[in-house]
Amino acid sequence: MFAIVIDVKVILSLENQSKEPRLTLIPTLSNDAQTCSGKLRRVTKPRKLFKGGQIGLVLTDRPRKAIPPACKEFFHEVELGVVIATKAKDVSEDRALDYVAGYALCLDMTAWDFQCAAKADGQPWSLAKGFDTACPVSKFIPKENIPDTNNAQLWLKVNGSTKQDSSTSDMIFTVPQVICYLSKYFTLEQGDIILTGSPAGAGPVTSGEVIEAGLEAEGKSLITMKFLVQ
Repeated sequence: MFAIVIDVKVILSLENQSKEPRLTLIPTLSNDAQTCSGKLRRVTKPRKLFKGGQIGLVLTDRPRKAIPPACKEFFHEVELGVVIATKAKDVSEDRALDYVAGYALCLDMTAWDFQCAAKADGQPWSLAKGFDTACPVSKFIPKENIPDTNNAQLWLKVNGSTKQDSSTSDMIFTVPQVICYLSKYFTLEQGDIILTGSPAGAGPVTSGEVIEAGLEAEGKSLITMKFLVQ
């Protein structure tokens, strides 16, 4: 869901971490019941985009230019990021959370016009989703801070106006289901971050606007992020 070098230890607070972070993306239009209304019969499994090294990751305390060159339509998408703790392959749903180290608040910033053009031409979405600074990521959130991944709240505001505000209970596929599905095709490694889908309300932002986003669990604010779109 993001090529700036990131030290995984900054995000995970894990010792002896030698591998560079990688990212597994789940497209936002396939895992939210409100967003997919009218299309649910065709949504039978999570849809993966790509898995690769350091796809546009940027820590939120290291602001960078966000809008890629020539992009005319730039969209925000707030998502729950799931941080993998250890190598996972062919994981069952009932054991999926055993492989989770914790979580992060993530923004899947999308060059929407690039994505539409790529879809029309049957081309990959790499430029739309994988440009430098495509994915601001918050500091690491310990696993125990979100005891129920099906009951966390994500919100996003643009210039103080709420654009996205939804519970992870609205997701079509739960976090364990997503991990189970992905691990059938990808070997998940320590430090991978899975983006699990964006709530309804994803939309455009322009240079000079301010994005604020937050993640809550059990009625408590876990983390927020704020940055100026440039």
